[in-house]
Amino acid sequence: MPPTEPISIEQLTRPVPLSAVSAWVEKLCARYTSDPSWQNYFLQKRGLTKDLQDELIPLGLLCKKIESRSPSALLHYYHGSKQSFDAKIVLPGGETLETLEITLACDGYQDAIAAESLELHGYAPLYSTIPSSGPRASRQLPKPELVSLDADVVVAECIAQVQEAVMRKCQSRKYLDTNLVVAFDDFRLLSLGHFELVINELHAIKSSFPVVYYVGLGGRLFTQTNGE
Repeated sequence: MPPTEPISIEQLTRPVPLSAVSAWVEKLCARYTSDPSWQNYFLQKRGLTKDLQDELIPLGLLCKKIESRSPSALLHYYHGSKQSFDAKIVLPGGETLETLEITLACDGYQDAIAAESLELHGYAPLYSTIPSSGPRASRQLPKPELVSLDADVVVAECIAQVQEAVMRKCQSRKYLDTNLVVAFDDFRLLSLGHFELVINELHAIKSSFPVVYYVGLGGRLFTQTNGE
């Protein structure tokens, strides 16, 4: 049985200051990554850690950006709801400033395999896929080979994942008057010199959303595009 979650998600299901959201997320990440009994739980995206990595980390990083222009705003997170969105940025009086839908641009299957590799072998490659087959309970996972790729290949793969995530959301008609938050792994983009290229590519992506926020999960890259 997994241990009890260290912080309740209920703390974010009512409007709270943007600064409190980012602090809450940072505190929760610190607990999961500093305690050995929780680290594997975090890597496997179990329980609250899935919401944390898929939605709350991007929201925490976004709140830091929005707070600079709307310091009195609050975040209302709709955890597990049947709404057609994930969160709202509201004023203390209740007026909605933004409605947000969050999506994660990634290869979910390879992320899961990489987590298994970290658990089994102690490492996983950043720039290559790990060959595998069959269900987790029975598959054999060989030690992955460490390889390097040219920066332009890494950037191209990142942009392709982000574009696919945006297009997938654009196909739905339920996101009227909603802004999109696209989170992606910027850990692989290790050289800051590559960020300008990535930002240019992100701004070239077409979407039907009024605003698209692109949020690097490592907190190193953030940009937004406005619809025409």
